[in-house]
Amino acid sequence: MELSALETAYQSSMRYLRGVADRPVGSSAGASALRAKLGGPMPEQGEEPARVIAALARDADPGIVATAGPRYFGFVVGGSLPAALGADWLP
Repeated sequence: MELSALETAYQSSMRYLRGVADRPVGSSAGASALRAKLGGPMPEQGEEPARVIAALARDADPGIVATAGPRYFGFVVGGSLPAALGADWLP
């Protein structure tokens, strides 16, 4: 059975949270590198939602900062803790 988009997002989120204490606080890719990776023409037909989420999680990862980690002392950017994210998912 293929994973749903929400299951894929959950698994990607859990990978991030398991490694957040060890990942660099800052991003490792700038805006131009992220645009190059994420940009391009829109497909003529839609894609499987779980594949879109997996690609976004993979390709955007170098630009993500460790906002939930113990070493982040930056701006207040909203909830990125599991309870906040779970509440955001509720209908």
